[in-house]
Amino acid sequence: MRITCHEWKDIASWNANPVGAGNEDVHVWLGKVPGDAVEISAYARLLDGPERLRAERFIGMEARNEFVFGRALLRLLLGGVLRVDPTEVAIGYESRGKPRLISGSAEGDIRFNLAHSNSLVVIALAKGREVGVDVEWTGREMDWPLIAERVFSASELGGVLALPPEQQERAFFAGWTRKEAYLKATGEGLTDEISEIEFTFAPGRPAEVLRLPGADVETVSWEVHEIPLPEGFVGALVVEKGRKPGLVGETPPG
Repeated sequence: MRITCHEWKDIASWNANPVGAGNEDVHVWLGKVPGDAVEISAYARLLDGPERLRAERFIGMEARNEFVFGRALLRLLLGGVLRVDPTEVAIGYESRGKPRLISGSAEGDIRFNLAHSNSLVVIALAKGREVGVDVEWTGREMDWPLIAERVFSASELGGVLALPPEQQERAFFAGWTRKEAYLKATGEGLTDEISEIEFTFAPGRPAEVLRLPGADVETVSWEVHEIPLPEGFVGALVVEKGRKPGLVGETPPG
C-alpha cells in the first residue's frame, strides 16, 4: 500500500481522470476553497439536488462555500476514477451517515472520506479498503483541556500534560484528529468508547495505534498516519491495514 498526497489546482485544469485508485493505493487530496464567487458557482453546478438543498441551509457564506467546494471536489475526483461525469456520481449513506458510492461499475469499490476546516478540504480515496480522514485548524478558539478530559484516556491526558506547555495544544489536535479519523473510517461516529481509542501523538513520535475497544493491538486491522498539511493545520488518515506504506507527493498548499 502506498499513500500519495496531491494538491488540487482548480476546476479548469481537471483532466477528467486526475488519479486512478489501485488496490494498493490511497490518494489524499488537499484543496483550498476558492475565494471567487464565480468559481464557487462553477463548483456548485456539479452538486445534486439534495446537496444543493443542504448548501442552502448554511447561514454563513464561508461554511456554505466550504461545503459546496468539498462536495464538488469529491464528485470531480470520483468522476475521474469512475470515468463518468461528476454530476452522474451517485453517493448514498450508511445507517450512521457514512457516505458510500452507489455504483455497479468495475471501479465501484472505491471508498472515500472527506474533512474540512477553515477553508481547507481534505479527501481520501482508496479501492477496497476503508479510509477515514480528519483535519482541524489550530487557530480556532476552544477549551481544548476540557475536551481532552472528556475524550482522552487517563494515559493520553497525562501524556499531553507532561509535555512542555507550548507543545500541548498541538498534541491535543493530533490525538483528536486521529480519533475522529478512526471513527469516520469505521463509520461508528461519536461513541461513548472514544476514550478507549488510543493513539500515539507526542511530537516526534510516529503515529501508531495503541488501543482499540475490545481489540488486541497485535491484530488491529487499522493504521493511522499523519497528513502533511499547511502551517496551522493538523490532520490524520486512518486506513485498513496493509503493508507499511511510503508517503510521497507534492508540497501541501500554503
